[in-house]
Amino acid sequence: MYIHQLPTSPTPGGEEFLRLRTRGEYHGIEVNTIDRHAEVVLTILHAIYKEGILTLNDAVTIITWLSNDAVKLCEQLRCRNAMELALSVILSSITGSLVLPYKLSLGFWAMNLLARVLGRREYVPSLMQGIRRIWDARSITQFTNRVMRISY
Repeated sequence: MYIHQLPTSPTPGGEEFLRLRTRGEYHGIEVNTIDRHAEVVLTILHAIYKEGILTLNDAVTIITWLSNDAVKLCEQLRCRNAMELALSVILSSITGSLVLPYKLSLGFWAMNLLARVLGRREYVPSLMQGIRRIWDARSITQFTNRVMRISY
């Protein structure tokens, strides 16, 4: 199971999900995987905090596998607001108010991310590292690409 986490990522590290691993089958081959409720939470965290885009694939995963265990895990990881935002976007897409993929506005995405980072003391070292990288040419290019894109 791949658990790499960027040092500046404000999401739980992959090691926190290792305790939720299970064995699954893919085309007759047994593989390591994580429980469905953890998959829902990872989908939400990735879409809202990392990418700032909720895709149709994300929506289907969330709707299909959302459970009480997923809600409890979101509460445990203090990301219930991200879950509520994802569900709100999904409901709006179902009613036709918006179309997926839906890109969070830059201001909203940044404020959501900043609030999560500032609310957790363990992210302070990552935040400081991120601030140091602001004027790095590669970081500026990555940021520009993220802001300009509409989908993956």
